[in-house]
Formats: sequence, structure tokens, C-alpha cells
Amino acid sequence: MKFFVDRLQVGDVVNAKVAEVLGAGELIISLNGDLARAANETKRQLQKGDLVKLRVATTNPLSLRVVEDERRHGRLDIVT
Repeated sequence: MKFFVDRLQVGDVVNAKVAEVLGAGELIISLNGDLARAANETKRQLQKGDLVKLRVATTNPLSLRVVEDERRHGRLDIVT
């Protein structure tokens, strides 16, 4: 990961793009050019190229919640 992810704070809203679907609920997402492996804990079947608006829930570990309906759609957790 580069510099963008390191500057994220709780409450920040970011746009993510699905760069790769790895299977078994794991994705590679791009956050302003920073690539991160994420566990897809949402109820959505995300595909390569999908854009998702996310809110930072925690920074250590980084956890992002889908903004559209945070309770219904779940979260993406960065896998370290």
C-alpha cells in the first residue's frame, strides 16, 4: 500500500474500485491507486470494475463499510 491508505481516518468516505475478484470472498480493491486485499463481508456479488463508496469504520485494522446502506450491505475488511 502506498500513502493514501495510511492517511485514512475514521469517518472518511472513499471510492474503491474492484481490481480483481480472487474467489472465496476475497477481492483486490484500488483505493486512489493503493491496492489492498479485502475480505468481502457484504451481501453483494462484487465484480471486477465495480465502484463502491466506502466509509472508514476503523483504521487498525482497516475496516470499510459500504455507504449506501451500511447495516444492510456490510463491510470490506483489509486483509493483512
